[in-house]
Amino acid sequence: MGVLRCRACVCGLLVCLLLTEWAVPIRGVDPPAEGKSLAVPDLDNGMLVRHKSGVFLTVDGNRLEDLSSEQVAALRLLDEALAALRKPEQRIWSAAVLEVLGRSGDEQALLHVHQVYESDPARRDDVAWALTRLVERGKLRMPDWRVLVRSLKVVEGAQARAVMQALARFRQRANKSAWIRQAILVGLAQDEAGQADAVRLLETWTGKRQGNAEEPVNAQLESWSAWFAKQYPDAPPAQLPKDAPGSRWKLADVQRALGADKEPPNDAEAGWAAFEKAQCAKCHQFGARGEKLGPDLTNVSRRLQRKEILLATLFPAYDLPDEYSSVRVQTRKGIVHAGMMTQVDVKTITIVGADAKPMVIAKSDVEQIQPDATSIMPAGLLEPLTLEEIVALFAYMQHPPEPR
Repeated sequence: MGVLRCRACVCGLLVCLLLTEWAVPIRGVDPPAEGKSLAVPDLDNGMLVRHKSGVFLTVDGNRLEDLSSEQVAALRLLDEALAALRKPEQRIWSAAVLEVLGRSGDEQALLHVHQVYESDPARRDDVAWALTRLVERGKLRMPDWRVLVRSLKVVEGAQARAVMQALARFRQRANKSAWIRQAILVGLAQDEAGQADAVRLLETWTGKRQGNAEEPVNAQLESWSAWFAKQYPDAPPAQLPKDAPGSRWKLADVQRALGADKEPPNDAEAGWAAFEKAQCAKCHQFGARGEKLGPDLTNVSRRLQRKEILLATLFPAYDLPDEYSSVRVQTRKGIVHAGMMTQVDVKTITIVGADAKPMVIAKSDVEQIQPDATSIMPAGLLEPLTLEEIVALFAYMQHPPEPR
């Protein structure tokens, strides 16, 4: 079979695979069992096979790490076809393809892997995992380091451990508070072994040690959180989000309703109704509707994973983008106004608070302006919604409207 077989043929073959013994459980629940395999349609005698040490391409029974240009092309075509199917039971194989491409170190293979990271947020954790396989081979590339650092926002479990271990092998140190904070947060969500990986990475990045080395690693991570608060007082704290007492919707409940791999149907009218009911439209645009005070959410699903959007909705101050950070303005009369600075001219500054109303303050009345680690976006926006409306809202935001 030629490498350049038409994509329609490949997709047709893969649809058939959904009905074969190769179909596997959803990724994140159970990896493919050792010995499970998947044929590569455009590569003679090419198979993806799960071994103890990971997924590899085999050709005529020979396990490969380095790939030829023909093999890379066939795997890229397979990955595109799998991704187009959007079937949860096939996600594990698309992750396997990325793993094989990433491990190879081939320039075109890595170009594809990086393109997937930028274009498909839902697969960023799988891209990170793929790049850790290349690091395991001793190949340390700065473009991969940057992606691995960025992936700390999305990786969990074993993938998070692999990313932290990979980053600790680079000589490059973190020079941004947000990266250090994210390493602490990832560690706090881990078990003891993962917490130890986080501590090692933080020590590598900062050249410092916090707490007593004889202490349990969870206590050491708490020391890192305390250190971060002192070192970066204007940054959001390095602490995991906590549900507000008495809140109707808890993070775990909403995550369960949305599901890691569910693709609920999009009802545009029900979604927009939920968007308005949650007060999102007061500050955000989606398509041609809504206001422009905050970030435009039209293409938010092309920038962030669903779990990132959920965290930003339930815990607005958890991860504030720099361009939407808040300030506290104290006047000479001692009055403090908090909000996002939207305009500055020669004589006045304008800030927008949680009520979405602009306030103009004369510069001559300003005593001081300080950064504010809180968000003008109010908490509790999902409280008025039913669970069905929350699902409709997130399905709506996953489907950007077509440009007119």
